[in-house]
Amino acid sequence: MKIEFSVSECVHSEETVLGMIEKDWGVKRLPRAKKPHFSFYDATDYKYSVATIISPKEHEGKFVGYSGVGKYKDLFVDAGTFVVGGAFSEKNGLPDFRDNGVSTRVRNVRDAHSESLSQNGNKPYCIIVIAAPNGYTRFLESKGYETFSKKIPEWAIERIGNKYYIVYNENDEPMKKAWDILKIMQPPKINNLKLSPPKSKGHQPKIKDMNLQYQISSDKDETCDYCHRPAVLDCKACNQKLCQRHLNKPCTTGDGDYRYG
Repeated sequence: MKIEFSVSECVHSEETVLGMIEKDWGVKRLPRAKKPHFSFYDATDYKYSVATIISPKEHEGKFVGYSGVGKYKDLFVDAGTFVVGGAFSEKNGLPDFRDNGVSTRVRNVRDAHSESLSQNGNKPYCIIVIAAPNGYTRFLESKGYETFSKKIPEWAIERIGNKYYIVYNENDEPMKKAWDILKIMQPPKINNLKLSPPKSKGHQPKIKDMNLQYQISSDKDETCDYCHRPAVLDCKACNQKLCQRHLNKPCTTGDGDYRYG
């Protein structure tokens, strides 16, 4: 069924989300703590982005999907993505709302929120992905995520087992991030002339803007100026198109005019 929907920030608790599903669809879903087949079923502090139907009128205001994140020891971990549809709908006699882009939108909000948590808390963010590799994992790799990272705690790798996982903000020391300002060395003096470097500044796009530009680049089949990956930045100041791995290329105008699209 085709729908229009809105997406919230990643602020809802697990209890709230499960309550929405039961209220709107009459189905009681188990909390993650009662699903031990999940690698981090005993995580805490879950927060979810929720999609709510705007139209058609008959389903207006109803829950349609979520994507969440939680905390477990030294990690932020994904808390799953769910859309009303598929086997869930078939089993409970409900409409199927897949193929409306719900999972992509709530997941993008969840990931942007989790990346911010990871940066601020200096802890890796780990996602376990079913049926990977796929377009989603390639998108994450273009943003700097590392597949099968060995720089997360050993106990975490053991817990994950043979599942496909991808990690943001690995535990590297020192932590070198693409959004840090690029430091430009002063050039030496030549023939007693005092030389100075051109005005230069590193690119520091916001995560939500990178997500938006990635979608635009994918639609237009535009790639990074330095590799084959989709661009997450189209800098109007220096006319460079850059993927996550090449954001350290300096914006030589120094104007800081980072408009997207």
